[in-house]
Amino acid sequence: MRCIGDFFSVFWFCVEEFAIFFFVSFTVRKSLSNAMKTFPFTAIIGREGDGFAALCPELDVASQRQTIEEARHNLREAVELFLEYASEAEIAERLREEVYVTRMEAEFA
Repeated sequence: MRCIGDFFSVFWFCVEEFAIFFFVSFTVRKSLSNAMKTFPFTAIIGREGDGFAALCPELDVASQRQTIEEARHNLREAVELFLEYASEAEIAERLREEVYVTRMEAEFA
């Protein structure tokens, strides 16, 4: 594990030599009634074409950019904007409090 920035921890692994995925945990702070709230989220970042796609599975929010750092930064910004502008009902509807990231094997011919 290596730390990037104040709130980021990155874990990486290679999947069948085709793609590298980065799992980033990050914290978003939201101001509610003049008090900041902190929420931990997961980012799954994988290569897509010439860049990287990033997904926050807890809220089903995604972003993409040219580098891992840019994809992570854009995803964090997208999550913060979603939390800022979405209604409490939409946040409650989309929020998955339990997200598990694991590896599995699949058979194919």
